Amino acid sequence: MKQRGWRTIVQLAFYIVNLARHGVKATAPAIRLAVTLPFALWNDSGSSMTERALWGAQMAAEEITARPDLWFGSVPFQVDAIDDALPTAEDYGVLINQVQRQVIQDVHNGYNGVLGDRYSTASEMVSYSLAVSGIFQCSIWSTSPNLGDKKSFPTFFRLVADDNFQALVILDLVRSQSWTKIGVLVGDESYGQGLLDKVRDSVSSYGISLLASYTYYMDDPDGIDYRVKQLKALGARIILLFPNGEADAIPVLRILNSNGMTGADYAYIGGDNLLEVYSKAETDEDRENLRGLLMTEPLEYSSLTKPFEAAFLSRWSEAPPSGAVAWYDATYAFAYAFKNLMQQYSYTPEQIANNTWLEKRLNVTQFTNFSFVGAMGRAAWMANGDSVNALFHVNNLVNGSWVEVARGQAGALNITAPILFAGGLDVRPADSPKLADQTIGYQKIGPAIIIALTSIELVAVAGSIIPLAILRDHPMLKPVSPIFMSFSAVGMVLCLLSIFVDALKVPTTISCNSYMSLLGVGFGMVVGGILVKLRRLHKIFDNRAVYRRSFPNSQLLAQSGLIVLGELVFIFIWAGAFPLLSVEHDDLEESMHYYVCATSNQKAGEAMMLSVLVYNALLVLACCYLAFATRNIFSNYNEAKSIGVAIYNIAFCCIIILLTTYLTSIAPIPAFIIRSACVLLAVAVTYAALCGRILYAVVTKTKGDYLPAVGGPTGVHSGDDPISRAKAENKSALLVAGCKQGLLAVRGSSRVTSNRQWRNFNLSVMIKPSQMIVLINEREPDVGLALSLKQVHVEAEGDRFKLTWPKGELEFQASSEADALGWVGAINDFARDNAGAAVASREVAKTAMLRGNSSAL
Repeated sequence: MKQRGWRTIVQLAFYIVNLARHGVKATAPAIRLAVTLPFALWNDSGSSMTERALWGAQMAAEEITARPDLWFGSVPFQVDAIDDALPTAEDYGVLINQVQRQVIQDVHNGYNGVLGDRYSTASEMVSYSLAVSGIFQCSIWSTSPNLGDKKSFPTFFRLVADDNFQALVILDLVRSQSWTKIGVLVGDESYGQGLLDKVRDSVSSYGISLLASYTYYMDDPDGIDYRVKQLKALGARIILLFPNGEADAIPVLRILNSNGMTGADYAYIGGDNLLEVYSKAETDEDRENLRGLLMTEPLEYSSLTKPFEAAFLSRWSEAPPSGAVAWYDATYAFAYAFKNLMQQYSYTPEQIANNTWLEKRLNVTQFTNFSFVGAMGRAAWMANGDSVNALFHVNNLVNGSWVEVARGQAGALNITAPILFAGGLDVRPADSPKLADQTIGYQKIGPAIIIALTSIELVAVAGSIIPLAILRDHPMLKPVSPIFMSFSAVGMVLCLLSIFVDALKVPTTISCNSYMSLLGVGFGMVVGGILVKLRRLHKIFDNRAVYRRSFPNSQLLAQSGLIVLGELVFIFIWAGAFPLLSVEHDDLEESMHYYVCATSNQKAGEAMMLSVLVYNALLVLACCYLAFATRNIFSNYNEAKSIGVAIYNIAFCCIIILLTTYLTSIAPIPAFIIRSACVLLAVAVTYAALCGRILYAVVTKTKGDYLPAVGGPTGVHSGDDPISRAKAENKSALLVAGCKQGLLAVRGSSRVTSNRQWRNFNLSVMIKPSQMIVLINEREPDVGLALSLKQVHVEAEGDRFKLTWPKGELEFQASSEADALGWVGAINDFARDNAGAAVASREVAKTAMLRGNSSAL
């Protein structure tokens, strides 16, 4: 078993050095054995289990001394306890002084053998030192396989099998319960590490899968918690727990409990260093965590030990605890060894007592060259000093007491009683969680509803493409570019088709890459079309130089195509160099079975995903910016507001998809439903904003708010240029006797206009019946404004002119600089009440100039 820590090792060093130095100088002829055990550490209240176990060795010594004719004549046989524990951890100076005073003094009296420590690390240190003097050590509890190395520990032997056999018995127990998967949590000291090494080497021969093994450190509780979570993620339900000692097991089980890894669904199996674990429990929760615990231990008590048990009870008035019968046999083992030396080398009992026999420099094979029948049965040793007896039993912690449920040896373990697991029943937990089917498929209710809705949208969107092509010259469709509506509709169709691919129950490599391609290209076509359309509206209304050149559809289609080409580049690289593969996944932590599409090169896949996300995020952000920038443009172009609604909705849906995909732990089917619902919502709103409302207006033959109020386009602007639209309505400023009229875009500070948004007004400048400027809202004829020409001041600013008066200011958009100058001149002339021939001739000249400029447009 395992050592408790470096403090015990410090004081052991004092004992070992003095034992080697003075052990051959006994002051009285007595054969003496030193028993090293942590009595003070174990003495929690009154007589500790270890002290009571020592009574077994003392009882054997008394029996040997009582038979001088059989053993050593007048030389007594004695067993002395050497307490190697640290009674307190606060004052190291006091402790070391105590060890120096007590241990060195005891060792100075001289010993002929050592009944070794409970912990393997302590036994190893004692054996290192004893090797110099040749004094032998026998242990009943130190089970580390390292102690079988006779080059390092030439004088060590034991009455217990090493941990290699214990590990095999543990695997026998696992196999007996039809468990095929285990996990291991192990402390950092040699006892647990030795068990783990043997488990690792042997699991495959038992048909058992070792899911994972994690070494933890008690000074790092966060690290323990992390390792526990890793085990849970792997679905470990049967866990081999090898702590450094009983006290360490309690906090580890608390962490396991906090992660939901205790109770009826879990089973824990440990080694013999869990013997006193229940006494270390401090709370009811601790005790509940221990329910159903299983522990393997070298077999001590059986039908063979009944005579010893009766004698022990008679001698000490208590039943023998764990270790008592083993120490009893270990004491007799030394007696038989010394008796064998007397017979083989003619030594006297006095020579045994004064360690004369050490001159022979015996190895462990020579020293243990005998066998005898002890209280536990036949005792004999292999060449390396390990016991040939490798019997173990399995104990089950039930209501705070250990109950034997199995016994035997490696390869031949027999279940002797039902095992009561943590749930208090003998129903064994499964070795892995039952996985819920989270594959998608068309037959499941949620996905089936999504597929039905997708089919409806697909019919509506795809069915719109043909009418858009046939009716592309319809006066209600042409102003809003049917070619772009069709372009966006195709993108929406691709996005909807991706849902059908995403819903496959068992995806394939083809479907994984098809889904990525359909959604990527479809998204690029929809968002790319919106970006180009918003950019055109933005340039028309924010860059007056644009009025001098056209926007042919071929150019705009090319710009949209470049955006889609960017999507295709990413898709070709991803699918070509790092294709997505269908991966079957068992989420053992959440108990789910499903499929995921993932690339075999995780880092490359993550890099490609990040690149695609960044590219599309930039597209959406650009669209959102342009939608915001054009929110107040020319009122006839309420199309910009509809496009803004569509792109904001797309941005919202993208955020929801990203959150549910990458930042939350949602089961695959709900994630599919949320993801697909967002695609359906985005497509539905975008279709309504870009296509549906227009087609509905065509079908119902009503304009209303569906189309710009101005009629069809002229020139190459396809109706998206307010100046061209005003020019088409106006053709030229109409000069009627004493009156100039026109349809112009107006904004400014007045009770009938907007400060930011352009709106269409019929502008009339007249001198009869009075000198006035009259504005009438094109859509609301009862909304207007009349101003006296004597109150206003007008000035041209490029292709716009500004009208100010004491209570307000208006800005007018003309079709050109010449047109703006014409309006300014007319207003000034009418204000001077000089509308005669000069005015007429000036207007004729302006009209000629307008005709000349129209060719440039």
